[in-house]
Amino acid sequence: VKTVSRSVKGGARSATAAAAYRTGEQVADQRTGEVHDYRRRGGVEHVAMHLPAGAPAMTTSELWSAAELAEKRKNSTVAREVEVALPHELAPAQRHALAEQITRRLVERYQVAAQVAVHTPDQQGDKRNHHAHILCTTRAMDASGQLGAKTRQLDDLKTGPQEVLWIRQMVETETNQALARAGIDARIDMRSLADQGIERAPTTHEGPRVTQIRRECEREQREPLGACDVILLNDARRLPSLEKLQAEAQQLDAEIIDLTAALDARRAQEIEE
Repeated sequence: VKTVSRSVKGGARSATAAAAYRTGEQVADQRTGEVHDYRRRGGVEHVAMHLPAGAPAMTTSELWSAAELAEKRKNSTVAREVEVALPHELAPAQRHALAEQITRRLVERYQVAAQVAVHTPDQQGDKRNHHAHILCTTRAMDASGQLGAKTRQLDDLKTGPQEVLWIRQMVETETNQALARAGIDARIDMRSLADQGIERAPTTHEGPRVTQIRRECEREQREPLGACDVILLNDARRLPSLEKLQAEAQQLDAEIIDLTAALDARRAQEIEE
């Protein structure tokens, strides 16, 4: 569960830009006049919008421009995102249905508007990494489609952790039910790997800009950025130990001292001559 915020500390992002990137669409921001165009990006397999009962249908631009216009402060949180891993064992249509069901549950609980985008695995990463980005408004929406009061449950220090736990439990339940319906024995566990007693090497998450650069390199048939990562990793593995570095530093200090002494002797000789 993440936030999209105008605050510099939050990455200074807009709801319209976030929605355009996740859906692979062109989104015009009515508040700023900016146009965010991600129609050339790949990897977006399915997009759907879910609104509270009775709310009129909206386009991506209309919904997220309304979310931006509803916030007046320069550091406002303009959207909230729930990112969900989807089982690679499911067929595409089954993953889409699962992502939409999870989105509906969020809309029902918080009475917000939400848009889900199902993404396929990145070509440079784990081929099983099917996932969904669910972008939610931070304000409740009424039957007329107007955004009203802020939904504070996830922001409150007391209720926030409980709400995140509810989301994780809900995702676990909906996912396991989808797997059972598909006749698949695999199940997911909301607990962390540490709580499950499983050790795994940490991974690094790439932000949207790095992912975009990778895809641009693929389209233009340039050397992928991933090669740089491999080089850096190999270089890191070849780094000498601290003890070796200290020994080399001491050797350099000795050589500097010897050189200084030689220079002093040479100057003294020149003076005498």
